[in-house]
Amino acid sequence: MREVPEGTSGAVPVTRTWLQVTDAADIVAGRTPDPIPHLEVVTGTAWWMAQFFYRNVGADWFWVDRLGWSEARWRQWTEAPGYELHWFTVDGLPGGYAEIIPSPEGPGAVEVAYFGLMPHAIGRGLGGWFLSYALQTAFARSGTQRVHLNTCTTDGPNAMANYRARGLTPYREAVEWRLPESPLP
Repeated sequence: MREVPEGTSGAVPVTRTWLQVTDAADIVAGRTPDPIPHLEVVTGTAWWMAQFFYRNVGADWFWVDRLGWSEARWRQWTEAPGYELHWFTVDGLPGGYAEIIPSPEGPGAVEVAYFGLMPHAIGRGLGGWFLSYALQTAFARSGTQRVHLNTCTTDGPNAMANYRARGLTPYREAVEWRLPESPLP
Protein backbone atom coordinates (compact mmCIF):
# COMPACT_ATOMS: atom_id res chain seq x y z
CA MET A 1 0.00 0.00 0.00
CA ARG A 2 1.40 3.34 -1.05
CA GLU A 3 1.19 6.29 1.35
CA VAL A 4 -0.92 9.15 -0.01
CA PRO A 5 -2.37 12.39 1.37
CA GLU A 6 -5.49 12.13 3.50
CA GLY A 7 -8.59 12.56 1.35
CA THR A 8 -7.13 10.78 -1.69
CA SER A 9 -9.91 8.85 -3.42
CA GLY A 10 -9.82 5.17 -2.43
CA ALA A 11 -7.30 5.69 0.37
CA VAL A 12 -7.75 3.79 3.62
CA PRO A 13 -6.41 4.65 7.08
CA VAL A 14 -3.54 2.52 8.34
CA THR A 15 -2.40 2.88 11.94
CA ARG A 16 1.35 2.64 12.46
CA THR A 17 2.58 1.83 15.97
CA TRP A 18 6.16 2.20 17.21
CA LEU A 19 7.17 -0.13 20.06
CA GLN A 20 10.26 -0.38 22.23
CA VAL A 21 11.94 -2.28 25.01
CA THR A 22 14.43 -0.40 27.19
CA ASP A 23 15.95 -3.22 29.22
CA ALA A 24 17.05 -6.63 27.96
CA ALA A 25 15.69 -8.11 31.21
CA ASP A 26 12.18 -7.13 30.04
CA ILE A 27 12.33 -9.37 26.97
CA VAL A 28 9.92 -12.27 27.39
CA ALA A 29 11.25 -15.31 25.57
CA GLY A 30 9.03 -17.04 23.08
CA ARG A 31 8.51 -20.78 23.14
CA THR A 32 11.61 -22.67 21.97
CA PRO A 33 10.71 -24.73 18.89
CA ASP A 34 11.67 -28.37 18.64
CA PRO A 35 13.81 -28.78 16.70
CA ILE A 36 15.44 -25.35 16.90
CA PRO A 37 15.76 -23.88 13.40
CA HIS A 38 19.20 -23.18 11.99
CA LEU A 39 20.17 -19.49 12.37
CA GLU A 40 22.46 -17.49 10.07
CA VAL A 41 23.80 -13.92 10.15
CA VAL A 42 24.84 -12.05 7.01
CA THR A 43 26.52 -8.64 6.84
CA GLY A 44 27.85 -6.49 4.04
CA THR A 45 26.91 -8.49 0.97
CA ALA A 46 23.34 -9.33 1.89
CA TRP A 47 21.55 -7.11 -0.64
CA TRP A 48 20.02 -9.97 -2.65
CA MET A 49 18.94 -11.80 0.53
CA ALA A 50 17.39 -8.65 1.96
CA GLN A 51 15.53 -8.14 -1.31
CA PHE A 52 14.40 -11.80 -1.39
CA PHE A 53 13.06 -11.72 2.17
CA TYR A 54 11.46 -8.28 1.77
CA ARG A 55 9.53 -9.39 -1.32
CA ASN A 56 8.52 -12.81 -0.03
CA VAL A 57 7.79 -12.02 3.61
CA GLY A 58 6.08 -8.75 2.77
CA ALA A 59 4.03 -9.93 -0.21
CA ASP A 60 0.91 -10.66 1.84
CA TRP A 61 1.27 -7.57 4.04
CA PHE A 62 1.51 -4.85 1.37
CA TRP A 63 5.20 -4.09 1.86
CA VAL A 64 5.80 -1.90 -1.19
CA ASP A 65 8.17 0.86 -0.09
CA ARG A 66 11.30 -0.96 -1.31
CA LEU A 67 9.91 -2.70 -4.39
CA GLY A 68 11.39 -0.08 -6.70
CA TRP A 69 14.86 -0.14 -5.16
CA SER A 70 17.72 -0.71 -7.57
CA GLU A 71 20.57 -3.09 -6.82
CA ALA A 72 22.69 -0.04 -5.95
CA ARG A 73 20.10 1.13 -3.39
CA TRP A 74 19.88 -2.36 -1.86
CA ARG A 75 23.67 -2.47 -1.63
CA GLN A 76 23.73 0.95 0.03
CA TRP A 77 21.21 -0.28 2.63
CA THR A 78 22.89 -3.60 3.40
CA GLU A 79 26.46 -2.29 3.31
CA ALA A 80 25.77 0.50 5.80
CA PRO A 81 27.84 0.29 9.02
CA GLY A 82 26.18 -1.91 11.62
CA TYR A 83 23.69 -3.60 9.25
CA GLU A 84 22.94 -7.26 9.99
CA LEU A 85 20.48 -9.65 8.37
CA HIS A 86 19.53 -12.55 10.64
CA TRP A 87 17.57 -15.43 9.17
CA PHE A 88 16.60 -18.99 9.89
CA THR A 89 15.66 -22.11 8.00
CA VAL A 90 12.82 -24.47 8.76
CA ASP A 91 12.23 -27.72 6.86
CA GLY A 92 15.29 -26.83 4.76
CA LEU A 93 13.74 -23.57 3.52
CA PRO A 94 14.22 -19.93 4.50
CA GLY A 95 11.78 -19.36 7.38
CA GLY A 96 12.10 -15.71 8.33
CA TYR A 97 14.39 -12.74 8.79
CA ALA A 98 15.21 -9.69 10.86
CA GLU A 99 17.21 -6.67 9.75
CA ILE A 100 18.99 -5.08 12.71
CA ILE A 101 20.53 -1.63 12.29
CA PRO A 102 21.86 1.23 14.38
CA SER A 103 18.82 3.41 14.96
CA PRO A 104 18.56 6.75 13.21
CA GLU A 105 17.04 7.93 16.51
CA GLY A 106 20.49 8.22 18.03
CA PRO A 107 23.19 6.63 20.17
CA GLY A 108 22.16 3.76 22.41
CA ALA A 109 19.20 2.84 20.18
CA VAL A 110 19.02 -0.15 17.86
CA GLU A 111 16.21 -0.78 15.39
CA VAL A 112 14.73 -4.02 14.18
CA ALA A 113 14.08 -2.41 10.79
CA TYR A 114 12.25 -5.39 9.29
CA PHE A 115 11.06 -8.63 10.84
CA GLY A 116 8.85 -11.35 9.46
CA LEU A 117 8.24 -14.96 8.58
CA MET A 118 7.84 -16.67 5.23
CA PRO A 119 4.26 -17.88 4.62
CA HIS A 120 5.12 -21.55 5.26
CA ALA A 121 6.60 -20.68 8.69
CA ILE A 122 3.59 -18.75 10.00
CA GLY A 123 1.44 -20.45 12.62
CA ARG A 124 4.17 -22.80 13.81
CA GLY A 125 5.21 -20.93 16.96
CA LEU A 126 8.38 -19.58 15.37
CA GLY A 127 7.56 -15.85 15.53
CA GLY A 128 7.89 -15.50 19.29
CA TRP A 129 11.11 -17.50 19.39
CA PHE A 130 12.68 -15.55 16.52
CA LEU A 131 11.58 -12.14 17.80
CA SER A 132 13.09 -12.94 21.21
CA TYR A 133 16.31 -13.85 19.44
CA ALA A 134 16.29 -10.60 17.40
CA LEU A 135 15.66 -8.42 20.46
CA GLN A 136 18.36 -10.16 22.51
CA THR A 137 20.78 -9.87 19.58
CA ALA A 138 20.06 -6.15 19.29
CA PHE A 139 20.68 -5.66 23.02
CA ALA A 140 23.97 -7.55 22.74
CA ARG A 141 25.40 -4.66 20.71
CA SER A 142 27.72 -2.52 22.75
CA GLY A 143 26.00 0.48 24.35
CA THR A 144 22.43 -0.55 23.50
CA GLN A 145 19.91 1.02 25.88
CA ARG A 146 16.80 0.66 23.76
CA VAL A 147 15.52 -1.52 20.92
CA HIS A 148 12.58 -0.43 18.81
CA LEU A 149 10.54 -1.42 15.77
CA ASN A 150 7.26 -0.48 14.16
CA THR A 151 4.24 -2.29 12.82
CA CYS A 152 0.96 -1.31 11.24
CA THR A 153 -2.58 -2.56 10.87
CA THR A 154 -1.78 -4.20 7.51
CA ASP A 155 0.92 -6.43 9.04
CA GLY A 156 0.22 -10.03 9.98
CA PRO A 157 -2.72 -10.54 12.36
CA ASN A 158 -0.42 -11.88 15.09
CA ALA A 159 2.32 -9.25 14.78
CA MET A 160 1.15 -6.83 17.48
CA ALA A 161 0.30 -9.61 19.93
CA ASN A 162 3.75 -11.14 19.41
CA TYR A 163 5.50 -7.81 19.92
CA ARG A 164 3.57 -7.10 23.11
CA ALA A 165 4.08 -10.65 24.41
CA ARG A 166 7.85 -10.28 23.98
CA GLY A 167 7.89 -7.19 26.23
CA LEU A 168 7.75 -4.39 23.67
CA THR A 169 5.54 -1.44 24.63
CA PRO A 170 4.05 1.18 22.31
CA TYR A 171 5.52 4.67 22.51
CA ARG A 172 4.03 6.36 19.43
CA GLU A 173 1.13 5.92 17.06
CA ALA A 174 0.10 7.67 13.84
CA VAL A 175 -2.55 7.24 11.17
CA GLU A 176 -1.30 7.19 7.59
CA TRP A 177 -3.46 7.09 4.49
CA ARG A 178 -2.62 4.31 2.10
CA LEU A 179 -3.86 3.47 -1.36
CA PRO A 180 -4.53 -0.26 -1.75
CA GLU A 181 -2.73 -1.75 -4.72
CA SER A 182 -1.22 -5.03 -5.70
CA PRO A 183 1.55 -5.85 -3.19
CA LEU A 184 3.99 -7.01 -5.88
CA PRO A 185 4.49 -5.54 -9.37
